[in-house]
Amino acid sequence: MVTPPVALASYTAAGIARANANTTGLYAFILGMPSFLIPIAFVRDPGILFVGDWPTVVMAGIAIAAGSAAWTIMISGYLATALNLAERFMFGAVAVVLILKPFDDIGRYVSLAAFAALFAWGMRSSLFRSDKPATAGE
Repeated sequence: MVTPPVALASYTAAGIARANANTTGLYAFILGMPSFLIPIAFVRDPGILFVGDWPTVVMAGIAIAAGSAAWTIMISGYLATALNLAERFMFGAVAVVLILKPFDDIGRYVSLAAFAALFAWGMRSSLFRSDKPATAGE
């Protein structure tokens, strides 16, 4: 993801946005970190490579997608509102556990539940916000 063609694209995007090219390249590298962890996850969980029965394969796909999303949320520090340092740390820990699968299937289910709970916690401010803009007819 951060090979020279993509890095070149991030530098071009930085030029178009009139942003610092080195900072943009660094953020591209950090956001691409799950792509470096996924080959290790192939060894830890063959379900990612469609090896095994279909519930294993589906659960592996869901876990990788949720882990990548958790990593991106942790790096960006934003989910409906800005996240504090503790929330970002929790998203990062859940991301690593979901991608690398250090525990058995029960651990994966607990990790997915933790991701869902963290996601709901992060979205709470947008769901219960009272300063929503008025719509026509109100």
